[in-house]
Amino acid sequence: MEADIGDRLHIKDNITLITVYSNSGTGIIPLIFNLIAQRGVRVYTITFAFPYKSETIISFAVDGDCLSPVMSAMGEAKRQGASFFYRVKTDNAGITLNGVGVSSKTDTVARVLEKLLEADICPGTVSTDADALSVFVDEAVLPEAIAKLKTLSTDEKGVDTV
Repeated sequence: MEADIGDRLHIKDNITLITVYSNSGTGIIPLIFNLIAQRGVRVYTITFAFPYKSETIISFAVDGDCLSPVMSAMGEAKRQGASFFYRVKTDNAGITLNGVGVSSKTDTVARVLEKLLEADICPGTVSTDADALSVFVDEAVLPEAIAKLKTLSTDEKGVDTV
């Protein structure tokens, strides 16, 4: 399902979150994403954790229907000598709040997280771009997450309406 709710809220379900852990350094990052791109998979968001000691951690989101080509890419990366392990979380939904201004983005992220955590909803990933904020949550809590995000006031979200 993909739908707009109100003027600024967009929902997309069937999202898979993948987190890769490696002690091999950051060289695996371009390898993995080049192999994924070769398979025509769109990656929605990439989170790169600053390497701690020698561990590199990257998380990314793809359409759930693309899990097989992504796993194929991961297998190919391992065949090419990359050393890593990964975790996969299926059945997520992406909630995008459009029209978030750059100046209010940090405050908006804080308020969105506050609203979700009030309802014991822990997002898998939060990402921002030029004028939007996306939150990935388990599909089971999607209705409650939408209800919570609809309660943001104009001042809290920096846009006219959700």
